[in-house]
Amino acid sequence: MSRSSRIRAGWSFGCAALLLLLAAARPVAADIRLGSGVEFLCESEPTDANWTMKFVDPSNLPSGWDSAVLLPGTLPEYLWWQGCSPAVGGMMFAHWDTYWGKSNLYTFHDGNSTYWDSDHMDATVEDDYGRNGAYPDRATHSIVASWEHHRAGQGMGLTYGSWDRNRNGTVDETDRAEWDCLADFMLTEDGATYRSDIAQGLVDYAAWDDPATPLSESYDAAARTEYTAQDGTWSEYTSEIDAGRSVHVGLPGHSVFGCGYWNDPDGVYGATGTDYVVNRTTWIGSSEGKFGLIEFSEVYAYTVLHVGAAVPEPSSLALLVSLVFATAGLPGRRTR
Repeated sequence: MSRSSRIRAGWSFGCAALLLLLAAARPVAADIRLGSGVEFLCESEPTDANWTMKFVDPSNLPSGWDSAVLLPGTLPEYLWWQGCSPAVGGMMFAHWDTYWGKSNLYTFHDGNSTYWDSDHMDATVEDDYGRNGAYPDRATHSIVASWEHHRAGQGMGLTYGSWDRNRNGTVDETDRAEWDCLADFMLTEDGATYRSDIAQGLVDYAAWDDPATPLSESYDAAARTEYTAQDGTWSEYTSEIDAGRSVHVGLPGHSVFGCGYWNDPDGVYGATGTDYVVNRTTWIGSSEGKFGLIEFSEVYAYTVLHVGAAVPEPSSLALLVSLVFATAGLPGRRTR
């Protein structure tokens, strides 16, 4: 499947096996690196951005904020960790986990996937990844980008991590067998992610069952990306928020966690009635703990995610099929 054909992921829920087959056919193309579709490193606001982030301090809410619509439940705030796009994806799954009850999407954490340990964020320190049950309050770091992702990038001479485990520039079985975080499934390289890879990456991560755990973490999911210059609309964005679903929002050079909307009825931040995407920015520093505001007119794309039913472990599925055949009076599989 080419990169361009993945700009929109299909909406019908499929079985996990089909999702994995689709994932297996994902080549890395180098011929569609469009400027508006590239996410650059985003430790701070990109200097070449043609957009402006404004902020709302929850301890000092502006006039008219009572009309803002926010997602229900606890809103996570992850910080930049080997890329802003996987960090935003992590927040989306944290909300699906805690609000929608999609349990086991997160493994080896302390039961609070909305928590982010901002005091231990040295990407060169293995303990700061909270992996394999160690330091479970940091395990959300490893879900966004794992120690193995970081090490793969270091082996290639990059500043940050890479999905390319065998360093051949192509997604293959070796890579897929070792992927273990959102940054891998979203093909994040050296902190940068292409918007056209995000929808499929979210679906593939939801379908992934961590082989290191006895439980199934696999879920059917569907996602799609809309570009505001084409079919993406304010009404569709707000309808996702109204339905209680977060949105992966794309700005030139950055991704943010869309968690609400507001139209500034009193014109506090600009023209009265301006449509704002309320978001978490992933930025480290003075913006932590605050809501970001970005005008929807400055959004170039957004990706929506719907997580469906959990996929049972293969052994349970095989048992179910066997029972169905037995009930139907059909011959079962012979064993020796």
